[in-house]
Amino acid sequence: MSSKLRIGFLLALFVVATVAASWYVAGRTARAEAEAAVARFTAAFDDALAQQEGALAQLSRRFETVDDLKTAQELRLRRHRNPDHLRAARALGVRVADSTEVERLVAQRRLTPLADTLFYHVQRLDHSVAYVTPEAARLLRLLGERFEAALRARRLPRYRYVISSGLRTAAHQRALRPINPNAAAGTSSHEFGTTVDVVYHTYVYLPQAEDRLPPTPYPFLDERLETLRVRAYDALGMRYWQELQGLLGRVLIDLQEEGKVLVTLEREQPVFHLTVAERLP
Repeated sequence: MSSKLRIGFLLALFVVATVAASWYVAGRTARAEAEAAVARFTAAFDDALAQQEGALAQLSRRFETVDDLKTAQELRLRRHRNPDHLRAARALGVRVADSTEVERLVAQRRLTPLADTLFYHVQRLDHSVAYVTPEAARLLRLLGERFEAALRARRLPRYRYVISSGLRTAAHQRALRPINPNAAAGTSSHEFGTTVDVVYHTYVYLPQAEDRLPPTPYPFLDERLETLRVRAYDALGMRYWQELQGLLGRVLIDLQEEGKVLVTLEREQPVFHLTVAERLP
């Protein structure tokens, strides 16, 4: 091989070796950077989970300091019977003959729609419709405000109470009697828009900005962690429903003593049966 060919061959070999070495170094660098990125992500994820577990454990300890309803308190919430509720309903409400009359009464502002708010959630209503009198709507808001204040005083998350029954027509009431032993045999206060049933064993967490975990460097991870956190807080509400019932029940006792509401803690159904007792401003 001539010297020129040998030099050309060596130069080509050098170029190939240089490119291969560059690829190798670049590959190793990329792998190292990828491994470092995975390590950073894993550390952020583990740290966020640890913070969430710590927050949940702290909330559990706070819940455990809350008393459930005691027997004497339950008796105070069973003071009023159906005739008491019915008298208040006749005085403050409006009798609805059938569903076709609802729109007219709404137009007259004698009934108002009952929908989700920051204070309560209205579940699917099978034997009633989502309307109440303006006074009942004000009572529900007042109950929510005081329940929120009780939660805040305990440094607990924001939970909404759940409404399971609203305005009933006479037809609704008749259809309900065979399946609900608490349904009144005669006229019910539910027929006047003044009365709702509030479930005492179910509460819905309302996410608050101050409850969120500190952000990670990864927005997509923050979104996923927030979803998990909300589910965890809802699970806490299910686990500690008796403590939440205790807080809500004591708020109702106060409102009842102030003459604003009549309460019956029902035995056959897990609800507080509430009727507004005065015209609220």
